[in-house]
Amino acid sequence: MNITVKLYSVFRLEYDNYNSYNGEKGLKVDLDRNSTILDLLRMLKIDPQRVSLVRVNERIVKDYNSILSSGDTIELFPFFGGG
Repeated sequence: MNITVKLYSVFRLEYDNYNSYNGEKGLKVDLDRNSTILDLLRMLKIDPQRVSLVRVNERIVKDYNSILSSGDTIELFPFFGGG
């Protein structure tokens, strides 16, 4: 199944193919049917403990075992700091 992944902040900078990443369009990813958010994070080599927010089709999802569907858009946000 095909999904779109949008990476933010350091996730975008750490992505292996950073130079070819299009922040507006996101990253097209092909996953096995019944893949979860956790499967996606593993594929992208992102430690789930570094993720502060996941949105699937603009809705916040807290369960990383949620099954993704073809055509979904997933946004991954790291923790932010500031003062």
